[in-house]
Amino acid sequence: MSTDIFIQELDSVSLELAEAKKYSVEEKLNGFHVSVHKQGTIIKIFSEQKKDITKAFPTLIKSLNSISDENFIVDGELVPYDDKGNTLGRNELMKYVGAVKSGKNPDDSNIKIHIWDLVYLNKDLSELPLSQRINYLSKLKFNDRVIEVKRNIVENEPDKLKKAIKEMSEIKGSEGAVVKDLSSPYSFGENSSWRKFRKLTQLSVEVLKAVPKKRDLYNYLVGIKADKDFLDNRYIQGNKLILGHTFNTDKVFKEGDKINILVEEVWRHETNKGIHYSIHKPRVEDKTNNIDGTDKLEDIVTSIGVSVKHNFIENIDVLSGELSELQDSGEGKEIEVLNFPDKMQNDFNNLVGKYGKYVMQVHTRGSTLHYDIRHKVNNHLQGITLFGRSIADRLPIESQRNNIRGTIKMPQPTDWLTFEGVSKKGGIGATKNYPGIFTIISKGKFTIHEASDHKIVIEYSSESGKINKEIKDYAKKEGFPYPNLPDNLVDLTGKYSLHIAHIGDRHIILFDKVKS
Repeated sequence: MSTDIFIQELDSVSLELAEAKKYSVEEKLNGFHVSVHKQGTIIKIFSEQKKDITKAFPTLIKSLNSISDENFIVDGELVPYDDKGNTLGRNELMKYVGAVKSGKNPDDSNIKIHIWDLVYLNKDLSELPLSQRINYLSKLKFNDRVIEVKRNIVENEPDKLKKAIKEMSEIKGSEGAVVKDLSSPYSFGENSSWRKFRKLTQLSVEVLKAVPKKRDLYNYLVGIKADKDFLDNRYIQGNKLILGHTFNTDKVFKEGDKINILVEEVWRHETNKGIHYSIHKPRVEDKTNNIDGTDKLEDIVTSIGVSVKHNFIENIDVLSGELSELQDSGEGKEIEVLNFPDKMQNDFNNLVGKYGKYVMQVHTRGSTLHYDIRHKVNNHLQGITLFGRSIADRLPIESQRNNIRGTIKMPQPTDWLTFEGVSKKGGIGATKNYPGIFTIISKGKFTIHEASDHKIVIEYSSESGKINKEIKDYAKKEGFPYPNLPDNLVDLTGKYSLHIAHIGDRHIILFDKVKS
């Protein structure tokens, strides 16, 4: 598995790399990891999920066929570009795969592949060390669409490594750098011999509210210019578009100050009421005289962000009383994503072979309900939501239904791991007419077996115990609908697959129990 470190933190962290003598420091690209197989004149392109996506890239196949007369298997990254040579990001690539599924013939002339490894060249090279496999790459005849990834070979010295990492991150279109042990054999996908370094992106924002915290710390509600007609008016305060809160900092600013922040990702949320954005891992830098607009956010979403489409599952409008501070990210809505976010994949991959805590809560608002499963990862939670049909529906796990529709949740604070109770009308997870009622129905440990773009395999080990019936009693007393819960905590023990199913032009998240 790999671990992210941010480029801006290089001078203050230990690299903690394995005791290798030399490393390959490579540019980190924003595209699809693929494996390309050539046998004779036949080329096949396989995704990280080992699906054949060859038909989506008809002209690229010709360029791949020309790099060698021999049979080969190469590893690399598909990257889309615009006419000016700017990278368009991995979301753009899904249009090509989706077009083929819809029977269309896509124009893939703007797609290039960056090759970083050679696994087979008329013989198996997978057990050779990376250093030798890199030498074999010189036997390929690269061209303007099949390109060898940029890399520096450096010795295991911190200063040299940091310099190489920064150089790779500054290449146009690079997200950062990947450091690989030159002595390692081949492995498809990230592994313990890799270390990823991501660069953060700077945004210039305005302080909309200063929030005092303990120990003389502050966080800040920030926004940018609300300069587009397509924006969701619920997220506009004055003439500013609300983005969310920064991390805590000891730096002091006042309302109206313009500051620079560093963000890991920007998410673009499309709803039936317009577009809004959310910022991830926002670190406060310093004061500035500038403020960015929507175009800057769109550029970040294209290069290192995530674009999601929210579809209402329940025929209700979610109006949080604290919506202006983005404390409710849209409970009860389906988030449609092309891939699981990098942050979620990285968090879960870091738990392969380890155990963390999980909790499953049933969440009702009036006659509607869903099930939230939250997983503790370091100092935050990664969550998924499973949709129920109504309060009369049996628990989806208890009824052993497969293909349960679900969605992902935004990263959340760890307080949710133990929360059960009531959120007042208009509050977090509530509606304007009904309170949000949360009951813990399962808890225990979990581990991860796989986390990739389209599939996450989770194994749960549940605790035994009783479900708290006091919350049901409260709902009954107040006249609110509430499901008939079992007496005992639900046993989720077993292995489950959360995966993205491509149905027409839709990207549906499904949750199934793995039979084996």
